Amino acid sequence: MSKLKRVQMFSKLDAAAYKALESATMLCKTRGNPYVEPVHWVNQILMGENTDLHEIVRYFSLDQAK
Repeated sequence: MSKLKRVQMFSKLDAAAYKALESATMLCKTRGNPYVEPVHWVNQILMGENTDLHEIVRYFSLDQAK
């Protein structure tokens, strides 16, 4: 099984997704979390504005508070 390098994986992200991942990484570091998990990344995407995830939430009338 070949290993992917972070640069190869993260270069595929658009600007909003990359910025959210970067913010999630910084948040985890400041809180002492050793790993960035998907929930950290999703949280940072939702903290941003006008992303595809926001459109999905609106389309399905999801409650962001939950």
